[in-house]
Amino acid sequence: MAKQDIIDTSDVIVRIWGYRYPVSLGGTLLNQSWRGGQFVTFIDDWTVDVADPINWEGFLVRSSFGEEGCMRLQSWNPQVTKGIPMIIYGSYDFMFYETMSVNMRRAAQGLPPLGPPALPAQILTYNISDPVYVSLNGLLTNEQELPGAERAGTAAALPATNRGYLGFIFS
Repeated sequence: MAKQDIIDTSDVIVRIWGYRYPVSLGGTLLNQSWRGGQFVTFIDDWTVDVADPINWEGFLVRSSFGEEGCMRLQSWNPQVTKGIPMIIYGSYDFMFYETMSVNMRRAAQGLPPLGPPALPAQILTYNISDPVYVSLNGLLTNEQELPGAERAGTAAALPATNRGYLGFIFS
């Protein structure tokens, strides 16, 4: 792949574009910030909100911080709620993904573990070809956090050898 084919939005590096849809933001997304790679689900024909492990359609390629320049964080303009690109399919590198298991995250918040059977509370490690899912936070994880969660894709590059990014093939 030629260098000019790689699109870098800092949070998500696009290796191979999938389908892009202009969407509007709804509910939770309008009231919080998010990073590129946030998985979303449709709440009506063109409006999306934060996804969960069962209900997700794609991810937002850009964050709410504005990423022109060297990761210069900007205030997100809440008036801009339409035409945000949502992506499905393709190959990407994600800067933000789950590094702690769901039950480690829950323990840190003083919440009981999910189960049965309870998933182990641990630091997550990724391997090439691991199935990846959408977490309860709407980020990538290699843990199936809820029964019935569908696989989102496959780990294709590891953070230790990919500048901290998790390579992901969205299938």
